[in-house]
Amino acid sequence: MLDKSDFIPADVPPLSYRQISKAPGIGRKGMVIILAWLAEFGLALSGQPEWHASRPVSCKRLQQAIHMLERHGYRILPPAA
Repeated sequence: MLDKSDFIPADVPPLSYRQISKAPGIGRKGMVIILAWLAEFGLALSGQPEWHASRPVSCKRLQQAIHMLERHGYRILPPAA
C-alpha cells in the first residue's frame, strides 16, 4: 500500500479509510488500532466512519499493533519533529 517498509504516521493519511480497510490482514480491530495510533499524532483518514472515532484503544493494544506491523516487515518511526 505504501510501497515502502518504513513509514511515519504522516505517511498514512493520504490513504483513505476504504483503501486501508481493504488491505490484507486489516480487519475491524486493526482499523480501530490504526485510527487510534493516527489520532495520537492529530491525524485521521478520509472517509472514516463516525463509530470509529468514539472507541478508545489502550496503549497495550497500540503496542500490539506496532509489533504486528514489525513482524510483517514494517519499521515504525517516530513522527518528524
